[in-house]
Amino acid sequence: MGGSTDVDAAFVWLIKNSGGGDILVLRASGANGYDDYIYGLGRVNSVSTIVCNSKDASTDPFVLEKINNCEGLFFAGGDQSIYVSYWKNTPVEDAVNRLINQKRVTIGGTSAGMAIQPQFAYTGEVTSITSPEALNNPYHRGVTIATDFIYNPLLQNVITDTHFYERDRMGRLVTFIARLEQDGQVTRAARAVACDEATAVIVTDDGYGTVINQNGGLAYFLYATRAPTVCRSGVPLTFEDVEVVALRAGEEFDFVNWSTTQGRKYYLNANVGVLTSVGNGGRIY
Repeated sequence: MGGSTDVDAAFVWLIKNSGGGDILVLRASGANGYDDYIYGLGRVNSVSTIVCNSKDASTDPFVLEKINNCEGLFFAGGDQSIYVSYWKNTPVEDAVNRLINQKRVTIGGTSAGMAIQPQFAYTGEVTSITSPEALNNPYHRGVTIATDFIYNPLLQNVITDTHFYERDRMGRLVTFIARLEQDGQVTRAARAVACDEATAVIVTDDGYGTVINQNGGLAYFLYATRAPTVCRSGVPLTFEDVEVVALRAGEEFDFVNWSTTQGRKYYLNANVGVLTSVGNGGRIY
């Protein structure tokens, strides 16, 4: 989910997939505002929020018990660098991965909670990099990418971004993909998923995702068809033929084959740090 207004239908779907069980919200700041909200969207056994305000919580038996026993897990928004710092290489990481890969529990997240779900997570731990900054220098100190926190087979070789159109983040996401390719971090072509605000993608365990939203936002699926031409420190990015598919509410995407017959398909080119498009009327989004 791309941040800002929560998508009611996504939580209804989470409740349904939990079997009306115990829903847990994890976050590192804020309060328990999701509890009443989720209660109001469907019948559940319980809704709990745990605010982890230090790394010590990642070994707390109570926290681990709540994670291990939940039937639905949701990561709230916030600061993804704190999530990675507190939870990566800890018992919390192990518990979350057991939920996904053994217990087969549905998980979700918005904004920072979306950022941490794929194999590669943009952390923003130094500064929130802008598109012009990233395109002008792919090795800017603000391009910080963590690896292998959550293991979801459908999100390998993938990085995500949120608040997408609203904060003009296409350029930086293209740069993230270029970095994954240039640094040899991917085992197949680098991919990305991005959501506008108030927009979500719900994905079944067989890999089919459906876009849902509250205000007409889009979801974007990117794919590197070739390696970057120029991707090095202090030099503007040149990276061609990045495939983009933009999907509206109700349209579907196959995560297993990374394909769809729906939506708008076009290509992006970064030429010496300037992003242009082919096949979308000259538009980036």
